[in-house]
Amino acid sequence: MSGKTDMGQDKKPTIVVTKNLELYEDQTARLDSLGNATYYNDLPRSDDEWLERCRGADIICTGMYGLKSEKVYELDNVFISLPFVGAEFLDRNRLKEKNITVSNSPGGNKEAVAEWIIGMMIMHFRRLPQLTRTTDLQKEEILKTATSLYNKKITILGVGHIGKQLGNICESFGMIVKYFKRGDDLIGFVKDADVI
Repeated sequence: MSGKTDMGQDKKPTIVVTKNLELYEDQTARLDSLGNATYYNDLPRSDDEWLERCRGADIICTGMYGLKSEKVYELDNVFISLPFVGAEFLDRNRLKEKNITVSNSPGGNKEAVAEWIIGMMIMHFRRLPQLTRTTDLQKEEILKTATSLYNKKITILGVGHIGKQLGNICESFGMIVKYFKRGDDLIGFVKDADVI
């Protein structure tokens, strides 16, 4: 793929989607408008097959498959777009040497992470793990030991994509939401919190 750095003004980039990323129609239309796109709907069977799909592409839209192998460093002069946040496992120095730019998706998992946190809070306050398949507790005991999220105080550390999403959901549950930001007094912010 060497020599792809100067594509000229008329040449559209070659784009490959290495697996089914469940793209929406407007997303595939946008990719098609940007360049010559090829879409794969199945997972590569090996790291070598992943690399073969990537060869010749200027822009690679991919999942995790192939990235955790050494094959990614056999590419040159490419832009890799990831549909997730964490890419810390990639060696930045080696990527730089090969002129590989990796773009992750901040906020791409905000709904999933916020839902997970809400689920954990409901499980905790409603004591669902302890009360599941319980046959020997009286109704009064069950009601006495489980509480609602309503009016609970939550301090969210940060006001990023996930923090804002979580705060919105918590407010809809009737929780009292405070956001801790850099420079704030952490001890002061969390001293009355039911959840941090």
